Amino acid sequence: MPLVSPPRTIAPFSASSRFSYLTISEDTQWSGSVLVQGMVTVAAQATLTVLPGTIVRFNPDSGITVLGRIVVKGTSDQPVSFSSIYMEPAPSDWYGIVLTASSKKNIFEQIKIQGAESAIFSRSSSLDIKSTQISDSSIAIKLTDSIARINSSKVSTCLSGLVSLSSEIDIDSLVVEKCRVGVSLASSSLSAEKLKISSSSQTGLLAEKSHVRIDKSLFSGNQAAAVIVSSDGTLQKSGFLSNAETAILIKGSLLKFNNNQVLDNRIGMQLDDNLAVIWGNSIYGNSGYNILYLGDESIYVGGNWFGTSLSSDVRKTLFSSKAGSVNISPTLSLEPVIDLQ
Repeated sequence: MPLVSPPRTIAPFSASSRFSYLTISEDTQWSGSVLVQGMVTVAAQATLTVLPGTIVRFNPDSGITVLGRIVVKGTSDQPVSFSSIYMEPAPSDWYGIVLTASSKKNIFEQIKIQGAESAIFSRSSSLDIKSTQISDSSIAIKLTDSIARINSSKVSTCLSGLVSLSSEIDIDSLVVEKCRVGVSLASSSLSAEKLKISSSSQTGLLAEKSHVRIDKSLFSGNQAAAVIVSSDGTLQKSGFLSNAETAILIKGSLLKFNNNQVLDNRIGMQLDDNLAVIWGNSIYGNSGYNILYLGDESIYVGGNWFGTSLSSDVRKTLFSSKAGSVNISPTLSLEPVIDLQ
C-alpha cells in the first residue's frame, strides 16, 4: 500500500490584496499582505515596487515574471517576506521570481524568501541582492547570461545555493550553508570576498570553464570544499578547514593559489596536473595526504608550509602517481601568517 503524505498545514493569513494571472502594465506598488494565485507578469514598461513590511504568499504554480523591473526594498525593522501558503515552506512550493531580459536595475534588499523552486531566477538580466535571506528552496539564486551583485546575504537549506551559467557575479559577504551544492559556476566570472560556504552535502564550490577571484573566504565542514576544472584566476587569503573529503581539487586550471590555510581535511589538495601555481600556503594536518598529485609531469610546490621544515617528514604527507614528481624544496621554515577575517 503506497505511503500517503499527511496534509500540510496552511499558514494563517489574511490577505489585503489578491492577484491571479495578472499582467502589470504600469508602475505599481504592493504593500500589506498579498496573496498571489497564479503567475503575475510585470510588463516591459512597468516597475513593480514592494514596500517595506509587505508579506507576499504564493499558491502552488504561482510566481512573478519580470520583463520590466522589480524593486523589493525592505528595512531591517520591516523586511519583505516572500513565501508559500504553508506553515512550513518546502522546496518548489511556488515557482519564484523570474527576471527575463530585464537590463534595468532590479533590486532585492532586506527580503526573506522561502519555499521556491528558483527563488530568484535571472535570464539575460541585471540585479542587486543585498541583506537578503533565502532558505528551503530548490535553487536559491539561478543566473543565466546575467550580471549580479550580492552583498551581505545568506542562503541556507537549499538543494543548490547559487547556480551560474555565462554570468558575471560580484560578491561581498555571502553565507551559503547546508545546501547540496553551495556555488556552481559554468562559463562564468566570479569575484568574491567574504564568501563562506559550509556544511554542503556534496560540494561547496564547483567551477568549470570559469574565471574566479576569491579572497578572504572560508570553506568548512563540506563533503568536498572546492572543485576547480578548466578555469583560471586567483584564490587567496582563504581557509579550507575540516572538510570530510578533499579540500580543493584542481584540474586543467591556471589557478594562482596563495596565502591559504588548508587544515584538518582528509585530502588537502588534489592536483590532477601541474598547471596551478601554489605558494605561501599552510597545508598540513590533513588525515590522508596534504597533497595528492595525479599528474604525469613534475610539479613544483616549494614555498609552502607543510607543518614541519623537515623534508623527510613533509614527503610522508604527499602522494604522487609517479615517484619523485613532486618538488617541495624549499619548504617554508615557519608557518605564514594568514588572516582569514
